[in-house]
Amino acid sequence: MQERSFITIDKVTKSFGEFKALDSVSLDIPIGSFTTLLGPSGCGKTTLLRLIAGFYEADQGNILLEGQRVNGIPPYKRYTPLVFQEYALFPHMTVAENITYGLKFNKTPKEDIPKKLQEMLQIFELQNLDHRLPKQLSGGQQQRVAFARALILGQKVLLLDEPLSNLDAKLRVEVRNELRAIQKRLGITTVYVTHDQDEALAMSDVVAVFEKGHIRQIGTPWEVYFQPNSRFVADFVGTANFLEGEVIHDTAGKLIVQGQDYTLYLNKNRHSRQKGDRVTLVLRPESLLLESGEVDQGESLNTLAGEITDNSFLGRVMRYWVKVGNIQLIVDDCNPANHCVFQGKVRLTIDSDRIHILHIL
Repeated sequence: MQERSFITIDKVTKSFGEFKALDSVSLDIPIGSFTTLLGPSGCGKTTLLRLIAGFYEADQGNILLEGQRVNGIPPYKRYTPLVFQEYALFPHMTVAENITYGLKFNKTPKEDIPKKLQEMLQIFELQNLDHRLPKQLSGGQQQRVAFARALILGQKVLLLDEPLSNLDAKLRVEVRNELRAIQKRLGITTVYVTHDQDEALAMSDVVAVFEKGHIRQIGTPWEVYFQPNSRFVADFVGTANFLEGEVIHDTAGKLIVQGQDYTLYLNKNRHSRQKGDRVTLVLRPESLLLESGEVDQGESLNTLAGEITDNSFLGRVMRYWVKVGNIQLIVDDCNPANHCVFQGKVRLTIDSDRIHILHIL
């Protein structure tokens, strides 16, 4: 059963002069979901977020909130709060004054304001900080104040434009985990813009990958990572090895793909390809098993002979660059502490179920 959409983007186009930021983009954002707009700078993701918020107007197409067309409706009537990466807190106001600022313009009864404030302070763990000024808060605390201010009016949607980019790496992870937990607890429909692939994969229910004003793929984090539908998506979302080849044998259960310096078995049940098809294979670095030594004669076609050309210790993994004939592959060893650093000649074993056929050339 398809989830009900809270936000519908229907063939939206937006240009700035001769630059077309969005070109007939369509997207359904499910109610209560955490949907991330992911892509490089200038791809159109922030433009779409500002269109939803009402800061821009679409040249063509429609934007619907809960089934109602909102084109032409100003931001303050859409109830779609947008949190920026700069936080935009009032420096002369206390935490309490910043959070409750919107209530005054919403004509909220004065007697209701303290209760609403305490609810926000508790949700975002800002108790005992209500009298402080923004300059007296840490970056993470300032970000929580911005979230609380955006949600105190009880909106059903929250728009976030790279809100964690000003935080250091460790704090980013902490705040994103807190934000995701709060979003799940409140059930608020959230649209999040980022160029950070790790954030998108870790936080999202749905990821929409943008390139040059188009959405190239919409799917779960698992789908866009393990089943990319284009070379751009495979290369942008994580690290990928690409192998060009041809299907040389097609049996009931197996495909055999041959390239210039390799021959690989694939599980046919996962790929609808036939003998003679030209294909591009995608191999994620962690899907290759690295072992010392040379390949013995008669070993599986999915075991390749290689030689280490370089390595880099990344903490969680040891990354290797391995030469296989004229091909260079990136391989991640996810348990570097279990053995010494690999050097020289090595064997690469590839699980046939972890090879993704990208497309027919």
